[in-house]
Amino acid sequence: MLNKRLRSLLHAHGPMTVGQLHALLGSSTPTNIRQTLRAMPDTYIERWSPSKNGRPSAVWAAIKRPTNCPPPKKKTTP
Repeated sequence: MLNKRLRSLLHAHGPMTVGQLHALLGSSTPTNIRQTLRAMPDTYIERWSPSKNGRPSAVWAAIKRPTNCPPPKKKTTP
């Protein structure tokens, strides 16, 4: 369920850092958000942004599926 909420936030608000996503969600830890983003096939790090502690923060984005994109078909065995 977290992946659906993250995907909808990224589609609605555009690319965001884990900290920004955490502030909007409030219910999940940053570690859990980061792990979920890494496991999702349609999210990626768009760029790196400077942060207050001097370490760059990953700015995550989600790919929007085109409306005319057919869903994948099941593989059939010969």
